[in-house]
Amino acid sequence: MQTTAIFIEPLITGLIVLAVLIIPFNSIDSILDKLGEMKLEKGAILLVIAYILGILFDRFGDSLVGRAEHRRRLEQAKKFHRYSSQDASKDVFPEASIRARSHFEDDGGVAWFSYLRTRIRIARSVAVFGPALTLSLLVSQGSGMMVTGTLVTVTVIYIAAFVWVQILERVKRYSLPRTDSVDLARVGSVGFTPFIEPNLYFFLALELVGVILVCSIGKSFPGKCPSLLAVLLIGNFLTALAFWAWWRILRTYYNFMYRLGIVQKDSGETGQATASG
Repeated sequence: MQTTAIFIEPLITGLIVLAVLIIPFNSIDSILDKLGEMKLEKGAILLVIAYILGILFDRFGDSLVGRAEHRRRLEQAKKFHRYSSQDASKDVFPEASIRARSHFEDDGGVAWFSYLRTRIRIARSVAVFGPALTLSLLVSQGSGMMVTGTLVTVTVIYIAAFVWVQILERVKRYSLPRTDSVDLARVGSVGFTPFIEPNLYFFLALELVGVILVCSIGKSFPGKCPSLLAVLLIGNFLTALAFWAWWRILRTYYNFMYRLGIVQKDSGETGQATASG
């Protein structure tokens, strides 16, 4: 399962990115026809390209929403420290050791841990790049100049959000504490402030581009209005669903990691007691 996830996760992300880049310049029918006629060696090259893009853009997507994900981690850590006698300087989420175990052990707990990580990354990719895919489907119905303008605008929005995140990470006032830090009491008061985070404005900007595309293309081709609205609404729904899934799976992931860490700790203490006995 671990080996499969290594290929599946970036491949799905890469295929989404490829679709974003290809769809504006080709109709869906022509893309499906070309895929159906594609030879094995060309298909293999396409998958390699998708895999490489997936590795790069998975990291990019992680950077875009990483602060929100870390906020989720801190909230769960603070809750567990509140009901635990464990020192706040010790991380309640021994993620590094569990991930190391996942490469050498194949027990049920570690396998489920890896499966949750895979679900998180796939849901995150759909949520982050889903809006771009929606805009690609919309702009494919427009003119050449509209395609170029939209791709440039979307690229600028993604890069601006990325730069915004990097700036926040380097400003001490908005930095987020680690979950192995006694500074967990800061969580909720400083660090993560929704109104200065780029995520909300990032998606609002992409949504505005979508609305402008629907209005512009619909004005030139009134008959396409129903299909354009359908694409925008379905795209928004799927993006929201992916974000909801990502946020809920994160909670499950951290809860399970906390319990798996307790089991790991107890197992280690039992082993030491047996050795000393």
